[in-house]
Amino acid sequence: MVKLKTPLPMLIFIFSIDNINACLTKKNAFFAHLFLQINKMYQDILDKKAKIGVIGLGYVGLPIALEFAQKVSVIGFDIHDGRIAMMQNKQDPSGELESSAFDNCDIAFTSDLNILREAKFFIVAVPTPIDDHKLPDLKPLLSASATIGKCIKRVIMLYMNQPPILVVLKKIVFR
Repeated sequence: MVKLKTPLPMLIFIFSIDNINACLTKKNAFFAHLFLQINKMYQDILDKKAKIGVIGLGYVGLPIALEFAQKVSVIGFDIHDGRIAMMQNKQDPSGELESSAFDNCDIAFTSDLNILREAKFFIVAVPTPIDDHKLPDLKPLLSASATIGKCIKRVIMLYMNQPPILVVLKKIVFR
């Protein structure tokens, strides 16, 4: 498994003060405000004031969740209680990870929406299997999106100093 050099290398863009000032002078205050909010969220995640939620803890989602949990607070969410129980006992249901992969991780495994509501940054890693017509079945993705919708308390209102909630979708297609 590849170790991350920084906790969120591909998910967050860090913008310099010059970039933000350039946006402000070009009357792009919306983007400047967004950049500031994203940087604040990034820092809150690093400081463990905000949590990352990983939805779908299969062979893709679980390694992602455990890797982030080495550095930041993570909520691992799955709809299967049996899988949650296994992960709480340091067992990978897919059998791909050793129990040592769970060591030194700040992660809570759950199927409880009330716990998932604590997350401010979501990563969705659910399957999109191909059907007989070679089309992806989007039901798991739609279900995960509905789950996030139940967890988000407010719509992003950047001009009202509301912190944004970010969602990253990890594409998984079976062929």
